[in-house]
Order: sequence, then C-alpha cells, then structure tokens
Amino acid sequence: CLLFGLNQSVIAKESAPAPLNPGVTVAQLAQQVPIHWVSVAQIENSLMGRAPMAVGFDIDDTVLFSSPGFYRGQKEFSPGKQDYLKNPSFWEKMNNGWDDFSMPKEVAKSLIAMHLKRGDSIYFVTGRSQTKTETVTQTLQKDFLIPEANVNPVIFAGDHSIIEAEQVTTRALQILFQTLMEYKVDLSGLILKSSMVLAGSKHPEVSNPEQVAQATLRTFHMSVPHEVAGIVFLSGGQTPKRSTDNLNAIAKMGPQPWPITYSFSRAIEEPMLRAWGGKKENAGASQKALLDNCKENSLASQGKL
Repeated sequence: CLLFGLNQSVIAKESAPAPLNPGVTVAQLAQQVPIHWVSVAQIENSLMGRAPMAVGFDIDDTVLFSSPGFYRGQKEFSPGKQDYLKNPSFWEKMNNGWDDFSMPKEVAKSLIAMHLKRGDSIYFVTGRSQTKTETVTQTLQKDFLIPEANVNPVIFAGDHSIIEAEQVTTRALQILFQTLMEYKVDLSGLILKSSMVLAGSKHPEVSNPEQVAQATLRTFHMSVPHEVAGIVFLSGGQTPKRSTDNLNAIAKMGPQPWPITYSFSRAIEEPMLRAWGGKKENAGASQKALLDNCKENSLASQGKL
C-alpha cells in the first residue's frame, strides 16, 4: 500500500440504499468489469516526478509465502487446532528462523526493487506477536536485497483497540481514494482488497463478529465511494474460523452499496494443508477440505452460516 500525506479527506457519496446483494464469488465479481492488471513498470511510471515516500508491505502470504511455517507450528504445538497462535513458544520459533522455509514472491521482489531505486522508505508490517528477538527483518533484507542502511525493523502486532483500528483504517482508505481520484482512476473498474477492522492481537478484549462487522462497515461508508465495483477481504492473520465468522457477520448486516466477498489466502490454505499433512495418501482428504472451506466461505459471504 502507498501512504501519501494529504490533508483532505474523502467522504463516500450519498445515494439511495442499494438492494440486498445476495452474495458474490470472486469470479462473478471479476466478470462485472474487465480486470486490468497493472505492471510494476506502470506503477513506476505513475510515480515519476513524485518525491520519495514511505511504502508499507504486509509480510505473511503477501511478500512472503509463509504458510509452511504456520503449518509446521500448528502440527508441532496444537495439531488440528488454532491454539498454537496463542503460544509464545510458536512465535519464538516463527520469528527466529522458521522464515527460512518461507518463499519470497517474485512480484514482491520487483516491486520492492523499484521502490528502493526511487529512494522510498520500505516498511514491513505483520499481525504476528512480537518476541524479544527476531530474525524476520534480517530475512526480508536478504530476500529482497535491501541495503542495510535502508532497513527498518518489522512492525509487529499492536495492542490497539477496535476503535483505534477503525479510525486509522478509515483515514488510510480516505487517503487512498483521494489519491486515486487525483489520478482520475475509474473507480467502477476497481476492486478494493481490504482487511477487516479488528482490535490488535495484543489487546485484552477480542472483538466479536458483530463488533467487527459494525466497525468494518462504518469504515467503508466513511471512506469508500459507491462507484467502487466491489470489496474483497483478506484474512489478515485471522484463523480460518474467525475469518469466516466475521465475514458471515458482515454479510448479515444487510444491504451495502458494493458486492462484498472474500479473497483469503492462509485462511483457505490452512485446513487443506492440515488435512494433507505432507502425505500423498491424504490428497483426497486435502481436496475435500479445500472444497468444504470454499463452500463455507461462499455461504458466509451471503450471511447464510
């Protein structure tokens, strides 16, 4: 994501209430408006003449394919359960060496190299729990060839409340759409991939699905123009079950100006990997787990769970 220091804000245009959307799949959403893929060269060209800026990248399953480490953690610390995510011993392992099994994505290499050439400041953020020591920063520096003088320590999960998360997410999206409109981007051909609004993983109170749904939709109504073709959610470090439950609660909130669905990565992959277990004889069970999980999330996108 690109962060620009603008003073103006964007307020979504008022319009008559949209009819209740019965739910949508990513494939259906893509068919509504032709997808236009943007290359790194095009992004670089669009930034010509602009001063260096701060650029933030999510880590897990965004710039790094890190599912293998999470799969190993579940297998070692809580087979078949999500409890490993609350185990400090897992995070000590994950943050101190297990990223040796994570694979840097080629498009991320190209994108980060372009921003380094421009002189931009690179920041990496993650929903992982912070540990006393970490080698994640070192791994990212090595994988993406970042000069030592340009390395910023990884920003780990915070202890912010859902109220603070809503305020910051709203402001970030307002800045995003202000910039898109300055560049005269056709919003009717744009699909927003967003996180849900959640309290930090270190916050003492866990946000329930209804709180997440209300905060997330308030954020969108204050920042996302109605012309946007659709909104899809990343799981953002949530467990598969929590991602699905929150998606279901959002869909149950009723009519929205945009089609809303999911675009999860690890939340889709994790049950499949767990069923597979690295054994060829589990291929059928793995395929069934993938299909079941996709069906469940498709129902959740319609509020039918």
